[in-house]
Amino acid sequence: MENKIFSPQHLLKLNNPLRLQITPPSFLMEKAKITHPRTMLDFGAGTALFSKAFIDLFPQLTVYACDISSEMIAWIKQEVIPTYPSIIPIKLADFHIPLHDNLIDFTLMMNVLHELDSVKETLTECLRILQPSGKLVLVDWKKEPSQQGPAMNIRIDVQEAEELLKSIGFSDVESFNDLSSHYLIIATK
Repeated sequence: MENKIFSPQHLLKLNNPLRLQITPPSFLMEKAKITHPRTMLDFGAGTALFSKAFIDLFPQLTVYACDISSEMIAWIKQEVIPTYPSIIPIKLADFHIPLHDNLIDFTLMMNVLHELDSVKETLTECLRILQPSGKLVLVDWKKEPSQQGPAMNIRIDVQEAEELLKSIGFSDVESFNDLSSHYLIIATK
């Protein structure tokens, strides 16, 4: 079986500022209709590139940057926390998110859905930790040929993702096709 998890050996790819141009945080917030968030979960944060960008947009924001990779968590602690102390790195061991119920205003899942082994369980956890009316902002690769991105056989089609979100209890599930290689789904608790 092909390894679906992004390799820490390619860590610097995650810090490419072009990623913020391809999927601008301000665009994501506009589509999600989020204006004054206080708490964010960056699920699969990698090097916390997007965590930092969201704090730049919302200086009052506390970001819980979760990742399964010890290397990514170490990177965040060493390279990010000194400049962005409101980012709290959290090492994930499985799909369980070690945060309290109803804590988070919005969760960002940036190019992570296709990597998950326990998709339904992980999304259920994301629902649990969201505050009432909290939002899931999910961006992943379209299931169509592209020059970059994961193999086609591990990508998850947007309709499949929408149906899964609805089946576990998310409401107002809406997808957007504005991005060139990615789809965006906004779902509400």
